[in-house]
Amino acid sequence: MKRSFIIFILFLLSIPLLSWAEAKKANLIFYDQIVKPGEKVYIMARLRKGLISVKPEISGERVEFFRLTANSYQLSAKDKELKSLGIALTGTDGTAVKEIPPLKAGFHRFSARLPDTKRYSAEESQGLVACWDPKRPIIVVDIDGTVSNTDNSELLFKKKDTDPKPLKDAPEVLRRLSKNHNIIFLTHRNELLLDKTRQWLKENKFPTAPVFILGLGEDPTTSGDYENEKIEEWKKEGWNLKIGIGNKANDAEVYLENRMKAIIIGDEDDLPDKTIRVKNWKEIEKIILSTGPFGKNP
Repeated sequence: MKRSFIIFILFLLSIPLLSWAEAKKANLIFYDQIVKPGEKVYIMARLRKGLISVKPEISGERVEFFRLTANSYQLSAKDKELKSLGIALTGTDGTAVKEIPPLKAGFHRFSARLPDTKRYSAEESQGLVACWDPKRPIIVVDIDGTVSNTDNSELLFKKKDTDPKPLKDAPEVLRRLSKNHNIIFLTHRNELLLDKTRQWLKENKFPTAPVFILGLGEDPTTSGDYENEKIEEWKKEGWNLKIGIGNKANDAEVYLENRMKAIIIGDEDDLPDKTIRVKNWKEIEKIILSTGPFGKNP
């Protein structure tokens, strides 16, 4: 009788462990945003399956949001206890949305995580909401081939010790330019690389800036469409996008079409008229500083 009772107790204790072991691995992605002071803010995170999934969206799951201290890169016990912003359910597209009050000007760091669940497990995802004066000039900067010697998804399967180095002078030049401009990073990488991309930018001492994923970018004929759509959206919202920096003809076309100064680094052929071609980041700095932050657009 005693032996049976002990076995029964051990079985009960093992149930949470078995349930957790059955939880499927998922990916949680917090999306960066730019907002204006006084506006309502809707922070967002997406829960999805892995890279090779016909329907990656995971709906009907609870996502908890936290506000972190300005320089926090780890969800501390204090953050969990005092700064929870509440829970939202993922919709049919896998996205959970939480409304929060308007923010003061500056950078605000947030985190999303899954509360205890038997169905899925996912690592915490952190990101930025930049609250800016819309009149301040903005520089839009592509990542792959522009600040990093990488292609769209080259980092997906790489380990940390093989991460690429930034292009020479890129971090220093962008830090100096950020004194008079706001910076936005764009990339056509898979969204599963978003957290890794943020970490790479931080480790290589780029200025604090939001990072936006613009589709998978597998088809070069459509990657420009994603970029153009996003920039047009920002323009309609009243953001002062002045300069675009990239490495492809598609980048230049999008920037010029949206009345921005287009600067292309590298040896790309067949660039559109009015594109400014440069060889390095020192040239970029010289060109931008020579016109000032409010220099005329094409």
